[in-house]
Amino acid sequence: MQLTEHHFTDLSNIKYRIFSCDISDERKASALVIRFIGNYGYGSDGNGDGQFMRTITLCALSLWDVEAVVFDLRDLTYEWGNTIWGMYGRSIYPSGIDDLPYATIVSDRCRAGFESCESIVAPMFEDLDLAIENLRPRAQAYLAKLWSDDE
Repeated sequence: MQLTEHHFTDLSNIKYRIFSCDISDERKASALVIRFIGNYGYGSDGNGDGQFMRTITLCALSLWDVEAVVFDLRDLTYEWGNTIWGMYGRSIYPSGIDDLPYATIVSDRCRAGFESCESIVAPMFEDLDLAIENLRPRAQAYLAKLWSDDE
C-alpha cells in the first residue's frame, strides 16, 4: 500500500491569519477575524482556493467559540468564482458559519467581484472597526437567542 500525503496548502497559495476580539462586555460576545491574503483564481481556477478558505473557516470555528465572524478580504484579489461562497456556508459542505452573524471587509482588490453577489457577502465594509460595530448588536441578539433556546 502506498500512502499519499496531503496538506491544506496543496489546494491554494492563499495565506491566512486568524484573530479574535471581544466585541461586547454585555454577555461577553467575541468575534473571529479571518484574514485571507493572495490571489483567488478566476472561475473554476479558484475552486481549490474556495475549498481552502471554507476549510480554514471550518477549522477556525471548530477551535474557537465565538458569536460573530469577520471575513477580512482586503488583501485578497478576487474577480469571479462560485466556490468562495462555501466559506459563507453556501455549499453542500459545511463551513461552520451556520447562523453566526458575519461581515465582510473588502477593498479595491475584490469589491467588484463581491458586489455581483452582495446578498451573500453583505454587509460589506472597508474598515474593521465599522464591521465590528455592525456585528455588535447582531452578536448580542445571537447570544440572546441561544440563551432563550436553552431555557
